[in-house]
Amino acid sequence: MGLLDKIKDLFSNKQNKKEEVVVKNELGNFYLDKEHYYYTGNITIDDLKIYVLVNVNKEDIEGSSQFSTLIYIYPKLKSMISKAKEHLVKNSLKAINYGVTNQDDIVSEEKFLSELTNVSITIDSDNDFKLYFENLDCLGGHTIEILYDKSLNIKKDRMVG
Repeated sequence: MGLLDKIKDLFSNKQNKKEEVVVKNELGNFYLDKEHYYYTGNITIDDLKIYVLVNVNKEDIEGSSQFSTLIYIYPKLKSMISKAKEHLVKNSLKAINYGVTNQDDIVSEEKFLSELTNVSITIDSDNDFKLYFENLDCLGGHTIEILYDKSLNIKKDRMVG
């Protein structure tokens, strides 16, 4: 029984909820949330642990296209994170400090960069790629989402959650 057959069998057999579906590839193991159609796992670049969420749909429950995107992006990810940090310093730090009158409350570039360590990524079922810097103290615990175009250029960033 292939992986796709196993996954389809698990979805059709509601009593079998305890059995895990795992996609194993050169980046690690990714576990399927059968109820919400996404895989989760972690990848590591140097000492940076990155949480990964791969959205899939019923038609491609194996997520072959999305995992191909992840494998394609992986060698570029360290550079993409570095460029994302530069982009945020250039385009967001001024906005973060907008209206701050107390000198002690101004977020320095060093402080801001030191908080950009909790990283996660998502690859949607249509292969859109997003990078997140999560739980930033300088943003009251909010997260910055960076959206990429198909050429892996930064399309836009925004504060979420």
